[in-house]
Amino acid sequence: MGTVKMEYLYFLANATLTLRIIEHLEKMPYLFGSSITVIHQIDGWIIRIKLPYILTDQQDGDFTAFLNELGLIYN
Repeated sequence: MGTVKMEYLYFLANATLTLRIIEHLEKMPYLFGSSITVIHQIDGWIIRIKLPYILTDQQDGDFTAFLNELGLIYN
């Protein structure tokens, strides 16, 4: 796949929100080639999205806003 250029790591409360993000990734052409890791925990889900390229500022802002609506940044 190549070198990871961008990465997003979020905590989500339930599986429905996790599936919404996965469906969004499938529909957005600028997110093509991304890899997703999903980890289930007792209190929610952690999702990591890696992109092999840099998004434009607009694309990054739109995607981050979408992720922020559904979950919280996970550290």
